Amino acid sequence: MTPRIRAVIRKEFRDYRRNRAILSTMLWAPALLLAISAVILLWLPDDLPEAPARIIAPFFLLAFMYITVGMPITIAAHSIIGERDQRSLEPLLASPISDRELLWGKALAAGLPTIVTICGAYGIFLLLVYIGAPPAIAERIASAALLAAVMAVTPVIVTYAVVAAMLISARSSDARAAQQSAILSTLPVIGLATLFAYGVIDSTPLWAVAGAGLVAAVDLLGWHLLVRLFNRERLLTRHR
Repeated sequence: MTPRIRAVIRKEFRDYRRNRAILSTMLWAPALLLAISAVILLWLPDDLPEAPARIIAPFFLLAFMYITVGMPITIAAHSIIGERDQRSLEPLLASPISDRELLWGKALAAGLPTIVTICGAYGIFLLLVYIGAPPAIAERIASAALLAAVMAVTPVIVTYAVVAAMLISARSSDARAAQQSAILSTLPVIGLATLFAYGVIDSTPLWAVAGAGLVAAVDLLGWHLLVRLFNRERLLTRHR
């Protein structure tokens, strides 16, 4: 990682601390999900039958998936349009930093906090499952195979959301519209996660790696497209 990329990451983190929308998404969304999960897990009876457990358990996994997608979109969609709205885009684009360095810095600044936050929240969630979940729920959520699937899929899904949001942000003129478009672009990934959660596709490590590989290939194509379409001269002209 070059010093210029680290400088962009530090700048992005400073901007996050001043942006209440981003801070609330990063802090309150996982905390609210954990609070709701704790109430539900403690409310469910210990002798919960298998049939309702098969329906209830996927909701927890999908809720984490929505946050995994939503957090980086909120951050990454703001990464370029937010700079333009704050009148800080022109000095940044006029600096000697290369396009790849700028995009790498912004992508890492959006993706790394999301991965750390999601992994931490999921770890707390598993602790709640071990403490208070009915056995029928626990065996469906806390299995080694599912944990491996989550660990394999989370980074590539975060990357997908970041790349999609940055690509849309670089081509859009409105932050809210960019976020909405980025959310729509993640529907295929959410659909794939839904198939895993409800057992349409077996949540085995092999299938998880295959799904992660598919999303990673899309991530790579999206990144090359982002680098190719990123045009600082166009952004500087629009900023003026």
